[in-house]
Amino acid sequence: MPLSPAAAKALIKRFLRSRQEETVPAIPEPLRILTARKRQVMSLVAAGDTDEEIASGLAVSPLDVAVVTLETS
Repeated sequence: MPLSPAAAKALIKRFLRSRQEETVPAIPEPLRILTARKRQVMSLVAAGDTDEEIASGLAVSPLDVAVVTLETS
């Protein structure tokens, strides 16, 4: 028996909410001063990506990546 549109919508919302709670880690206090974009850059740096790789993936210049790295060091 198919679900009603309202029941399907409620089920999807519940599923997405539960997945978000599972996959979004809490941001440690010292990192909260950084913007989401700076945290993204720094996580890629920590993963070992080069400035050029990060810049290419985020559609920014390698100089922008280097500046973020220097500002947050």
